Amino acid sequence: MPIVAVNSPLEITCTNTTVALSGTGSAISDVIYAWSTLDGTFSGATDAINATATSVGTYTLTVTKTDTGCSDSKTVTVTKNIPTNRWSGGSWSISGGPSLEQDLVFEENFDSKTDDADGVVEGCSCLVNSTKAVLFNPGHSLIIRNNVTVNGTLTFENNASLVQINDTPSIVNSGKIIYNRTTPKILKTDYVYWSSPVNGAALKAIQTATLYYSFNASGNSWLNANANTIMDISKGYIVRGAGTWFDAGDVVVTASFKGEPHNGVIPVTIVGAGKNNLIGNPYPSAIDGYAFLAANTDVVPGGATDILEGALYFWTHKSAIQLASGIKNGTAGSGAYAYTSDDYSPFTKVGGTNSVTGNIAAGQSFFARGSTTGGQAKFFNSMRLDGDKILDNSSFLKPGSASKTQKTTTTNKIEKSRIWLNLTNTQGAFKQMLLGYMTGATNNYDRGYDALSFNGNSFINFYSINNTSLLTIQGRALPIQETDLVPLGYSSTIVGDFSISIDKTDGALSTMAVFLEDKLTNTTHNLKKGAYTFTTEKGTFNDRFVLSYVDKATLATDDFEILENGVVITSKNKEININALTNYIDKVFVYDVTGKQIFLKSKIDKNELTISNIGNTDQVLIVKVLLQDNTIITKKIIF
Repeated sequence: MPIVAVNSPLEITCTNTTVALSGTGSAISDVIYAWSTLDGTFSGATDAINATATSVGTYTLTVTKTDTGCSDSKTVTVTKNIPTNRWSGGSWSISGGPSLEQDLVFEENFDSKTDDADGVVEGCSCLVNSTKAVLFNPGHSLIIRNNVTVNGTLTFENNASLVQINDTPSIVNSGKIIYNRTTPKILKTDYVYWSSPVNGAALKAIQTATLYYSFNASGNSWLNANANTIMDISKGYIVRGAGTWFDAGDVVVTASFKGEPHNGVIPVTIVGAGKNNLIGNPYPSAIDGYAFLAANTDVVPGGATDILEGALYFWTHKSAIQLASGIKNGTAGSGAYAYTSDDYSPFTKVGGTNSVTGNIAAGQSFFARGSTTGGQAKFFNSMRLDGDKILDNSSFLKPGSASKTQKTTTTNKIEKSRIWLNLTNTQGAFKQMLLGYMTGATNNYDRGYDALSFNGNSFINFYSINNTSLLTIQGRALPIQETDLVPLGYSSTIVGDFSISIDKTDGALSTMAVFLEDKLTNTTHNLKKGAYTFTTEKGTFNDRFVLSYVDKATLATDDFEILENGVVITSKNKEININALTNYIDKVFVYDVTGKQIFLKSKIDKNELTISNIGNTDQVLIVKVLLQDNTIITKKIIF
């Protein structure tokens, strides 16, 4: 006769939503195990000695001897230790308000504006009873640890948030929410980049009788969609403001997404080989772009999280839309509208341009470039909170306020010193680039830190140059060297006057001087004293400007010299520093005045090298540098 024993009664709590059922059979062989229940639920197998319960109830383990049919059974009761807080209209049943350790039941209508002091409601789970209407107003939030069940209506107005914490709740969401997202004023001919925070929403939920597209990453092409196209989870789409022809005027679009809210771990397929993938925030709340990059970018190619190249690109409208007739002196350009700088604003670990903060709003899609291999990028619920704080969900389409959420000088001991530079003209053309010195970055191309220029601007482009890479965002190594030189490049389809100016700085760059050298005019300008204005023709110009932190005219020629081919050789503090601004170094030779070779290093494959401990100081040395393009530079220095 088999003998059965089971563990003592167990409890389901808000943080432990499943219970491990453990049985103990007899030592007799040739037995089978079977768990059963009349009022509970299982997750996984029930034909082993252990099982998993996902709800309250009575569970029975039966052990049967296969040859005789003899059996023995024991039961265990699973209980629930989660208090229920009920909204009955005007007050909650448990004093002190709801908390993450309570199940919430809305038995009457609820309006966050009038029924909650701070606009934030927290709960373990949420149930909206039939015929009841629950409303969260703009900027307000519902934070739920586990599941949401909607039998009535649960509505989130623009910028409101539904945040869920548990990536794998034992009970999934049930019922539909309504999530409304409103754009700023845009032209009817503008396109907005969207994703859906709910299951089953069609593109017509955004706008009817207009144009719709998805993006084919493999073919690098836009694909036609239609109003009835169901939006795939975590996939991006673009939808025109209104109409299908040359419709004049502007419009404010309010999308109304109705469906079961997305929750938990959500994968999205990323096409590799440097292809651009249009993906989107899948949740009805903002996510942290820093956390998304950290989870899906590996600085080492082929690493465990080597999915993305490490930069995200957001379509933004930096300048206000304006008629050309409203620009003074008739210099607004040849079209009906001025040079309104619609463009892709990149975001990396260094930060973002155009005040892109890294908070990716609900309903927002964006481009992400795949790594060499690509794979499955993942969204997690943990990306929906900054610690225990709710992320700002208002940065949809237009950039958010940098003063609110921009992560600046130090975050978790990560040091950042950054400068944002603008290239503008008086007719509305605009392009911004970011240069940042931060923990973890090097002076070579760094995945996750550097962002290649996406060049979505129709009129101008502006970037820094590292080797052959044109970078809208460039991360560089700490500490900042006063002799550091960063080449800047630009392109323009406009002939005329432009200005380069500082938009903002942080960290050490807030107090350092910043100089711009114009090689064409042979002038150096302190950008901290104001913008530098210059005249340009049409074309691409990658060898005109260099950014530095010390005025070249104040330095001794034996300490600092820029050679014509963009190589800097300095001799200071018993070290020789070589910096190739636009190419990688292959070999370096050092000779004394007799011609004797005293140093050789090959296969450097970097754009900078520091040499020390090569003999006595106060001697004349000859440094010979061979670049990877076979250019040879020879410089006499005093060491």
